[in-house]
Amino acid sequence: MAYHACSGKMMVVALRYSKSKEEAEDILQESFVKVFKQICRFKGKFSLSTWITRVVINTALKYSKDSRKNIEFPQSLIMDRKDDPELPGKIHFEELIALIQRLPSGARMVFNLYAIEG
Repeated sequence: MAYHACSGKMMVVALRYSKSKEEAEDILQESFVKVFKQICRFKGKFSLSTWITRVVINTALKYSKDSRKNIEFPQSLIMDRKDDPELPGKIHFEELIALIQRLPSGARMVFNLYAIEG
């Protein structure tokens, strides 16, 4: 699988775990360096795409852990959907990424691991 074939999908993963596009680009670059260095460790139990996704997630978690101080979840980010009738039923992808990126790093990691990664 070529870099160009999966870099877009992996950028989306990195964006979900980062607080900015620049940070996501750093995570993506570091992830692919690891992928190219450790490709001999790929055993084929899962698809290559799944393995690369795991590398990106682990790199993002390490990146966040290295830069994280205290985890606080501001009340201003907590919304009860039934309290805001103007909140649309569907939001655009870029809006969702922006909302995820506004979360404190710890909350962003928990959200991604639980809601997205399962």
